[in-house]
Amino acid sequence: MKTKAVDKSLHIKHPDTLYLAVDKLFHLSTDGPSSQFVVGVHKLAKIIYQSYPLDAPVVIAHLSLHNDKFSLAVNEALNCAILTCALGYQSHWSSHHVVPLIAAAISKDIADLQLNNNRFDGTRFNEQETLQWHNRGDRAKQWLSAAGVTSELWLEAVAGHAAKMDGSGYPALAGYQLTPAVRLLSWCSFFSEQICPRANRTGLRPRQIIRYALGRRRHAFDRQLINKTAQIFAPIQPGAVIKTEDEQHAIVIGRQNRREAIITSVVTKDLDIQQCNISGIIKRYPTQIDKGRHFLARLIRGWQQMQAQSITLLDGLQIARQETLSPEKITEVAYLFELEEPDIPALARLLTEYPSLLSRLAQQAQRLSRRQLNVSDPKQILMMLGLERASPLVQRNAMLEALEANAGPYQRTLSSLIECYSAFCSLMAEQTKFADMEKTRIISTAQCAGFLLSPELIATRPANIQNDGQRPGFWFKQQDNLRLESLSLAFAKRWQLPPFALNALLLAAERVAPNASRKAIGYAHLLKLCSQLYQHFMATGEMTLTNKETKELAVSLSINDSQLKNTFNTFIQQYHPYTPLD
Repeated sequence: MKTKAVDKSLHIKHPDTLYLAVDKLFHLSTDGPSSQFVVGVHKLAKIIYQSYPLDAPVVIAHLSLHNDKFSLAVNEALNCAILTCALGYQSHWSSHHVVPLIAAAISKDIADLQLNNNRFDGTRFNEQETLQWHNRGDRAKQWLSAAGVTSELWLEAVAGHAAKMDGSGYPALAGYQLTPAVRLLSWCSFFSEQICPRANRTGLRPRQIIRYALGRRRHAFDRQLINKTAQIFAPIQPGAVIKTEDEQHAIVIGRQNRREAIITSVVTKDLDIQQCNISGIIKRYPTQIDKGRHFLARLIRGWQQMQAQSITLLDGLQIARQETLSPEKITEVAYLFELEEPDIPALARLLTEYPSLLSRLAQQAQRLSRRQLNVSDPKQILMMLGLERASPLVQRNAMLEALEANAGPYQRTLSSLIECYSAFCSLMAEQTKFADMEKTRIISTAQCAGFLLSPELIATRPANIQNDGQRPGFWFKQQDNLRLESLSLAFAKRWQLPPFALNALLLAAERVAPNASRKAIGYAHLLKLCSQLYQHFMATGEMTLTNKETKELAVSLSINDSQLKNTFNTFIQQYHPYTPLD
């Protein structure tokens, strides 16, 4: 979040001067609240999260602990400044930064309620106390929500940072003991709003939650009470990774409330479903689900961890690629990829959108199996990739990637690649439910590859274009699937055409023969004729087609002569001046 420029006179050059700035603001209000103090609070808030975002929570907490010196109006301004800081740099703060800020902010705000152990004696709040309770509770919930403190962060902080919340871990909080009742109250207020919305509908109030957590009235307060309360109310939802009493990692697949305890159903790594008590869960692993571009990095890290756990990448992909997933399989996938809330469709879409990852899987499958792929058997490659039941589009992309990854010097594997890809296309055309045009396009793609890489063409191909800045097997293009771009690239290099001529040929071929993939040789003839026309233009300055050439080209493309002339003229003239077709 970018902020506007602030007054340079208030610029803080060192974190230690933050405390001096706070003391300066206190002196400004010795004679009572003033507009200068209110403005100073807002400026200080901007300066803090503009200059030192990581130190801001501690300093703001230090500032908030002095708010008992000021009137209600100044206190509201201070609360606004705290909220501004919380909104400003929530992305830079981890849970142990956010929690002391919020806890300190609400501690003084509800101190006048004098909530201590003796207050839980079963007596009711009077009308004024009830109103104060609701006002303070709503404000605490607002701060927590605005600061981005999710239930995950709050529970982690309550369970793991209790000592720091007491003041021992933060210099700015030294000497300010946050009472356990205040901490528990703030957590329960947030619980009733965010973690358990049903509590508001059923009339369950934070005070009742606290009384339940503390047990019967006059119950002694235990320092581990917050941990126990977190275990009781923690939202251990399906998909969460936990560790049981017997040191087993497990995935939560459900939970149910019984009269004696809260029973959680988990599934272990061996797909054994167990029922365990909530108290038997000794550790919960809070992980954040990455989305967008970060999801890819998380996926790769998950694969690396699977390798470390002797779980093959192939196993993970086979599980993720199944069309029908049982709950047990979903939890297994969640465990493999460390996802709290497994999103199998998103995983499938990711692998479809990034087919190059499948190439890594193919290479990894080779190393795991310690044998080379038999490129003449497409079924074997699909089986090794775990894609026997995948969609045809995924199979096709994966097949191209696998062939490309295993091509090596293409002189040695050329015939095998063509044989395998042709067999693969035929297999897909037989087994899939593609439309007739798509089936024809698949088969013609193999025919294109066969013509492009035929012995006659290879014999005349210049040796220096073998790699030419491209990867081995560069003719395998994922987006066009060996159609226009691959063919035109090969022919342009074969006849040594410049790049602008290649663009002209590509556009002309696309418009002249949109359905030419039904006859792959027609594409080859078209590109060959276009290249001959270009060479003729370079030599004579004219670019014409005889009637014989026009008819041959039209017949090969299954279109009429007039359509060929109109389309060809329109798009070739965009790049080269020439004599139009008669």
